Order: sequence, then structure tokens, then C-alpha cells
Amino acid sequence: MKAFTESFSTTLDSKGRVTLPASVRRKLGLEKGDKVKISAKNPRIRSREASCIEEALSFLQEFDSVETFSFNGERVEVVLSG
Repeated sequence: MKAFTESFSTTLDSKGRVTLPASVRRKLGLEKGDKVKISAKNPRIRSREASCIEEALSFLQEFDSVETFSFNGERVEVVLSG
């Protein structure tokens, strides 16, 4: 099984499915019907859409132990401390 260490974003659809970007599928040599195992190495990551910094900061206030966060103008991702 090939490992993939780059990060990417995808959207969960209404049936709980995710779409892997074509670039990821190519790098991993995946084809239609292949089985994929997804492993969450850091379950302390939370993510939410946020259209402005105020929304991002409001999301951060929901947590007691924020280690770091990123905001790209569309989405905020938060890493919680152990």
C-alpha cells in the first residue's frame, strides 16, 4: 500500500462519500473500484468554513486548548493540544 503524506481538502457529500482529487489518485495509482484505507493520525484537528477572520476567531473560542490554527479566507483549521 502506498503512503501519502501531502495534505488536501475534499468535501463530504450527503451520503458520507469523499472524492479524492485526480492528482492524488494519479500519485497513488488508484483506479475505479480500488479499495482505499483512510487513517486519521491526528483526530484533534477540527475544520469549518469561515468567510472572514471574525468567524474564524469565533470558531477558535469553542475550544480550550488550541495549539495552532490556519485560516485561508474560506476555511479555518484548528489543531487542539493533547
